[in-house]
Amino acid sequence: MGKILIKPAWTFTSETGETVDPKLFGLLAAIHEAGKLTVAARTAQLSYRHAWDLLGRWGRFFGTPLVAMERGKGARLTALGEKLLWAEQRSDASLLPQLENIASELNLEIGRAQKESPSVLRIHASYGYAVEKLPPLMREYGSASIDLQYMASAPALASLFRGDCVLAGFHVPLGDLGPAIWPIYEKWLRPRQHRIIRLVIRTQGLILPRGNPRRLRSLADLAQPGLRLVNRQMGSGTRVLLDELLRRPQFGALIAAVPGYEPDEPGQLAMPREVFPWLA
Repeated sequence: MGKILIKPAWTFTSETGETVDPKLFGLLAAIHEAGKLTVAARTAQLSYRHAWDLLGRWGRFFGTPLVAMERGKGARLTALGEKLLWAEQRSDASLLPQLENIASELNLEIGRAQKESPSVLRIHASYGYAVEKLPPLMREYGSASIDLQYMASAPALASLFRGDCVLAGFHVPLGDLGPAIWPIYEKWLRPRQHRIIRLVIRTQGLILPRGNPRRLRSLADLAQPGLRLVNRQMGSGTRVLLDELLRRPQFGALIAAVPGYEPDEPGQLAMPREVFPWLA
């Protein structure tokens, strides 16, 4: 049985009904990365003429060029081109976990209707690259269908406690931070009922613009004026870790001093391009 995949798509429509070719975004991303239209066209699997026509057509559509071409300097995105690419990538990052949740539910219901799912493995877990690999691996090597729902660490454990899933993915720091953070999670766990399986170990840290222009060396440097933090949402393992670190005496009341601490993003992919313009 085929699987449902849901992906967001942008549609720009003029008064005459003309719409933007989705290939435009792939071409803009390739130009941002390569800085040359010839290379970008190959990356986007377009002929040079098609790429040139595409840019010209949609430059006219929006009333301003999307790419600036300079002899001897290659190609670069204009302010509008950058903003369009940012909007497309930001929507993908923000919507991906939710859309995959919906697709998982639809596939499960279709499997039930066709009676092709002898068993269902329900997993509620924080979004991560390792967790993302579980459904295709189970389809290749296992007989159970997977109902994978993405949610932050604390809500995932709450689902496990209620019996809404059989596996919950969450993050626990190693070292002395573990005992400090564990009380947040332990209320959802029962030693005689649950077991912890270590899946991956990863290194946490601040993602900074290339070259670290502000010379940040520790969390204390977040108090520098003019900085902006893009934070993770409440209940996520990363947010729990950062909150605990900033409660330590050496950081004082740093949380209140960091612009952007309260607004948050639902996943590690949701990087605003105006903060990290070097991210392709």
